[in-house]
Amino acid sequence: MDSLDRLLRDDLNRLLDRIVASALETPGTTAPPKEDRLRLLMDLAEGHLSEVRLRLLRDYAEWRQAMDECDSLWALSRLRAGEALAPEEPVEIEVLRAA
Repeated sequence: MDSLDRLLRDDLNRLLDRIVASALETPGTTAPPKEDRLRLLMDLAEGHLSEVRLRLLRDYAEWRQAMDECDSLWALSRLRAGEALAPEEPVEIEVLRAA
């Protein structure tokens, strides 16, 4: 699990903790609301929360991929300039083959 996923899980856990604490303070509020409009709004908000979480994770994966591409291209540049790479520096094989 990466750091963004952990952060989002922590945020969601805090939200759930607040919901549970609030429900325990007011008896009878642990069941879904009987009011159709309120239930619909809650369902929409929860769906939106899920969509945003998924979008953030996808965007973060794209961010990580872009960072890896930049790192690989800079490593390729150093190789072409004759600089030896340290063993811990990753170099993407596809980038090296494409060059």
